[in-house]
Amino acid sequence: MTLNTPVWARHNHNAHDSDSDDENYDGYNANRGYWAYTCELLERWFCRFFQRSKPKTRSNNVSATLLVILALSFLSHSAHSFDGALQFHSHEGRKMAFRYTPAKSPARANLICVHPVGIGISSWFFNRLNLPAFNVITPDLRGCGDSEAFIPEESGMFFPLDWTRQIESLCDELPNSSLPNIVLAQGGIAPVALQLNHRGKLKNIEKVILTSPPTYKTLTEAISTEEYGFNYRALTFPGLTTLFTRVLMNRGAIKFFSNLFLFAGDADEEFLNEASRDAEIVHRINPVFAFNAGALQTRSWIEEISCRDKLIIISGEKESEKRISGRREYGGENIIVKSGLNVIPWEQAAALESIINKSI
Repeated sequence: MTLNTPVWARHNHNAHDSDSDDENYDGYNANRGYWAYTCELLERWFCRFFQRSKPKTRSNNVSATLLVILALSFLSHSAHSFDGALQFHSHEGRKMAFRYTPAKSPARANLICVHPVGIGISSWFFNRLNLPAFNVITPDLRGCGDSEAFIPEESGMFFPLDWTRQIESLCDELPNSSLPNIVLAQGGIAPVALQLNHRGKLKNIEKVILTSPPTYKTLTEAISTEEYGFNYRALTFPGLTTLFTRVLMNRGAIKFFSNLFLFAGDADEEFLNEASRDAEIVHRINPVFAFNAGALQTRSWIEEISCRDKLIIISGEKESEKRISGRREYGGENIIVKSGLNVIPWEQAAALESIINKSI
């Protein structure tokens, strides 16, 4: 482990899930990398996430940088559109936002929705789900949406344990805690759902539904803390944060990359409006950089994935066969949604509603 490795990686690498390990930690202001390192790193990401060939010459550095940053972190919004009214609760002295939409009839279960991590992305991502038989709980994870910002220079953070504990704390405060729970997580935030189930502090979890999660190999083969530290320092190169976020706010860029990587068809206007609305992103990019640097990949999640009887893995029909087949190793129930790609809760909400209704 290098001296410059952010503090969050150290604890994730050692697979700490217990609350006793995360007291009295401080923020870590990592030493910064160089532009050349950033270009090299982002080229690697481009190959890894989109199964493309590595650029043949170094002259492609700038284009590779913009492509990957835009593709991985383009989503931008402040949570103001979920049906449930915006509410706040306190977790460890921090102000956390959430939306709670009670069932319109006697509730069958609680549905806890864990949004993906992107620039400003929050509970709006699940805005299209209509599940009147469920109490729908949608928190804004710390550093995202209307929850308190994460500022590394002021306080530390364990990824993903602090997000997991935030959700546990919220669910303890809400009514209907005796009902069965279903946890739904989108994309790379899957470890939060798996950790919620594994820790056992959120009782009665009947199903863990993962839409477009990383492949089994990605979640079971950890990256080194050195690699994570390198990634993080490259992404937080002085001055580049402001440049990246300004570029990401461009609606044309959001539309281009949404159509290219997220939607089976074209991104609709509602999605684009939501994704490009919020311009107050100074601190909300911090968890995005940590996430994209690999904060959730510094340990193996093989033990948490062992809950195969509870798992439902959902893939879009238009995803690559490599990704779909790479998820079959999870076990559990594997479902392919027709005409879907990487944003099933938005693009194919009705299909996801049907799966959730049949799951319990």
